[in-house]
Amino acid sequence: MPARTPEDNAIVSPGEDPLEASRMRKLNISLSDKFVDFIESQVASGEYARANEVVHDGRQLLQREKAAYREKILILRGEVGIGVAQARPGRLSRRTIAEIVAELDAENEHRL
Repeated sequence: MPARTPEDNAIVSPGEDPLEASRMRKLNISLSDKFVDFIESQVASGEYARANEVVHDGRQLLQREKAAYREKILILRGEVGIGVAQARPGRLSRRTIAEIVAELDAENEHRL
């Protein structure tokens, strides 16, 4: 891996505030060979100019995935809450889970 210079930590990605980029801190970390190989292959492909750009995109992707996961959990909690609220007064389905799954599968087949 090529030697890093202070300028490597001052890359401003598209949409990033240049003032924020100028306040970047350095962080020395240890990476597995597999991770380093991946980063180097991304730079070698020409898609990225520097390794820190690969790490930046990886961080953004992880943030999006975590936000999507949190959103899914909120939706599931809401749905469970609806089910609990319906179950309390005895509004329960007499269908089996297998019947419900079969119905959902059939609905999905019609959509395709």
